[in-house]
Amino acid sequence: MAGAAAGRCRCHGGPAVATGFAARAEIDRREWGLRWNQALETGGVLVANKVRIEVEAQAVKQSDEETETAGSASAARTGA
Repeated sequence: MAGAAAGRCRCHGGPAVATGFAARAEIDRREWGLRWNQALETGGVLVANKVRIEVEAQAVKQSDEETETAGSASAARTGA
């Protein structure tokens, strides 16, 4: 699996910090016991043996104030 960190930044110049990453991998589905396939009338098969997996993710750290506000709203919804 190959991956790369996109780095960190301040969101829109504010106090929140964001980070991101991307990762890619290629697997052979037969190694995971997935052997089903269907022949096509035009030749070839319906499902390739190689499967490409690509992930892109971003996370934003909440400030303490945002965390407290979210906790209060959750407690109000649950009646806690």
